[in-house]
Amino acid sequence: MGGAAIPSIVAPPHPPVIILLEFWQPLPLPGGTTWQSIGASEFNLEQFRERLRRMSDEELIRYGKASRSLLTPEANFGKPPREVFVIQLQEARKEWRRRHPKSG
Repeated sequence: MGGAAIPSIVAPPHPPVIILLEFWQPLPLPGGTTWQSIGASEFNLEQFRERLRRMSDEELIRYGKASRSLLTPEANFGKPPREVFVIQLQEARKEWRRRHPKSG
């Protein structure tokens, strides 16, 4: 059934793209149907960074809080969070620090 997605990054000259092995299909089981992970989707890191740059500070804060909630054990049924969610939160935090550097 669904384990952690295995990412891979496409080498330059293309922008970094993380391929996630994660589509879902119904899986009939005795007593009911559950969902099984199959297939692949992709996450383009450069496009995501651009999306973060276009967000207002308020939107970035809301996005960061929502991203952080996706990393909780409850959101992942006790399993480790998907790597793409970890990367998205890291990138949101980097964007915040870029906009609001600590003066030292």
